[in-house]
Amino acid sequence: MAGSTNPGFTDGDTTQVQFSNAQGIFADNHGNLFVGDLGNASIRQVTYAGHVTTYAGKNIGSPNPLFGNIYSLVRDSMGALYTIEYSLIRKIVSSTNSSIFAGALAINYADGTGTNARFRILGNMAIDPQGNIFLPDYDNSDSFRIRKVTPGGVVSTLTLQDNTGYPSNGLPNYHYLYAIAVDASGNIYVTGNGNCLIKKVDPTGNVTILAGAGNIGFTDGKGRAAQFNTILGMTCDASGNLWVSDGDNHAIRKVTQDGTVTTIAGKGMMGYADGDSTQALFKYPFGITVDNTGTVFVMDNGNNRVRKLEYK
Repeated sequence: MAGSTNPGFTDGDTTQVQFSNAQGIFADNHGNLFVGDLGNASIRQVTYAGHVTTYAGKNIGSPNPLFGNIYSLVRDSMGALYTIEYSLIRKIVSSTNSSIFAGALAINYADGTGTNARFRILGNMAIDPQGNIFLPDYDNSDSFRIRKVTPGGVVSTLTLQDNTGYPSNGLPNYHYLYAIAVDASGNIYVTGNGNCLIKKVDPTGNVTILAGAGNIGFTDGKGRAAQFNTILGMTCDASGNLWVSDGDNHAIRKVTQDGTVTTIAGKGMMGYADGDSTQALFKYPFGITVDNTGTVFVMDNGNNRVRKLEYK
């Protein structure tokens, strides 16, 4: 859809465009995509026609500060964007109006409201239809947690009951936890890129393994028979299916509600090619999003491009 091989910072149409280490992507269901362009410390807006403009950052408006590292972003039903920067969440109402929504540039752990809350290391986030944001929060010496942030900025920690054999506390089990998604029923899906499996957290906090053997591989199958290699992004479609950016397999995988994993595009090797499922190639696909028509969009990080996947 948009982007070119060499990293840079250029707005324009389709192949004129340049991104730099872009990771997050979110579809707003109004014909726009928003991209967290980490290397350029900015948010880029992409139309479905492939026209790219800089929405915020890079001093677009004087009241708007330069952003730090933008790892992930979501948009609520009112049109406000939320981004992760280090250990805080920023809310962006317009290209010239942003503020810290929760957390601070101080690594710690505390529930609370707005800037009174504290996070440790945030990598990704998801938003539910009610506007609640969910984030995995971790560091190298502390427990893995899922944090919830309400539309009013109230931060709390979910209570989990995990009897899967892969406990959610401690680095050996959730090594560098990264991706998270939430479906319309309130189920949360989370994975760590070290153990290569997807856990499902139901609304009561009960944790089960949806898919993945817990070791590195590239195998389709159901439940524990499937294998992943460094999941970097996940999102849910309207039917409750998970779409997964399997980063080190350079592939897009689909996971149904019963845990059946199917490779939709990508061959397990890096490259760049458009085409059908037997032809398409990716290079470290990262953020992934699905719009209300079921169209999937991927931030192909290593190729500096936004890719569009129409699956029927």
